[in-house]
Amino acid sequence: MGKSREQSSVIPENSQALEKLNAELRREIEERVRTEKALNGSEAGYRTILETIQENSPDIIYCLDPEGCFIFVGGAVKSLLGYSPQELLGKHFQSIVRPEDVSRTEGRFNERRTGNRVTRRFEICLIPKAKDRERKDPVFEVHAFGVYDEAQPSQDKRFLGTYGVARDISDSRRAEEQLGKTCRELQETQDMLLQSEKLAAIGRLMAGVAHAILNPVNILSMRLQMLKVSEHLNEEMTDALGICENQVKRITKILGTLSQFSRTPKEEATLNNLNEVVRHVLTLYAPQIKEENIQIQETYDPALPLMPFARSRIEQAFSNILSNALEAASGKEKRVITVATTRSFSGDHAQVVISDTGTGIDIQDMSRIFDPFFTTKKQSEGTGLGLFLSYGIIKDHGGRIWAENNEAGGASFFVHLPMVRQKES
Repeated sequence: MGKSREQSSVIPENSQALEKLNAELRREIEERVRTEKALNGSEAGYRTILETIQENSPDIIYCLDPEGCFIFVGGAVKSLLGYSPQELLGKHFQSIVRPEDVSRTEGRFNERRTGNRVTRRFEICLIPKAKDRERKDPVFEVHAFGVYDEAQPSQDKRFLGTYGVARDISDSRRAEEQLGKTCRELQETQDMLLQSEKLAAIGRLMAGVAHAILNPVNILSMRLQMLKVSEHLNEEMTDALGICENQVKRITKILGTLSQFSRTPKEEATLNNLNEVVRHVLTLYAPQIKEENIQIQETYDPALPLMPFARSRIEQAFSNILSNALEAASGKEKRVITVATTRSFSGDHAQVVISDTGTGIDIQDMSRIFDPFFTTKKQSEGTGLGLFLSYGIIKDHGGRIWAENNEAGGASFFVHLPMVRQKES
């Protein structure tokens, strides 16, 4: 009887323990269920967020495997390049990179593969699925990062691939290019205005200088002529008078050139054949060309229309340029003058290029060659006004003139003249 009472007292105690254990198990199971539900909800939320980013991102989001092939592509790849993500999966990134950028882009990828110096931001041009002939390949700014596993104690970390974001910056690059072009045009306009001010200042100066100096120079010239016919001069004195007379003639020639800046040209613009004008200027120098044994290479565009300009003034401008080219080529081993006419890239101007095989123009002199009185010739060989005068003539016709050194070692002068009459401002 005593033993049964003892057993009966243990059974309730065990039953309570089991109930307590079951309650704990139920609570733990319920907690796990709640946790799993929360995790599943979070995962779904994250998946929704990721899908939203992929669908609405203005950029291209991508992942590459260790070999450089796409294993994920999302974002705006369809709208920016025309590819669906499925079309790019498994393809190497080089398949959509402009050929000129492949080597550089491969280098950036290898930086991440080797773990060496890493350039996280760089620019490349990607090839769209359907290319627009009127637009260049779009430019993208790429931010890329390498992915690695955890390094083992005895091993280096292993390269798993890259992920990155590519943003289309074509519009900003085009805006920068347009801004640069505008700045260059403004600089050219400023240079032209400065040169115009020089022309005006020279004109005002020469109006007074020609009058003030020419009269006494004429008197000196007459006195020298009188002395030359004197019977009391020895040979040495005659030579000295000859030198003085040559210098007086040189002064008169300089004054005659300068006086052109103080006179307003009276010639009206008429329709002319530019090719014929250039050919005519060449014929004027035919004796010098033959004497110096200079080869002339001519190329003319027969499609150029008749153009409005003052013929004699344009001939003078080209004559000054050609004279310098002949002088630069003469005495050289290779003596070639190349003359070519064509339509400018913009299509609204005719272009004339006169090139020589001389010694070219020093870089420090390039910005001064159209300045008045600037010359690299010897004192007795030039006044430094020929190119200055040509600049003024071309500018008065609404055109442009500039010079560049060419591959033959000489200089090339470019002249642009409008093919239609310019409106007066």
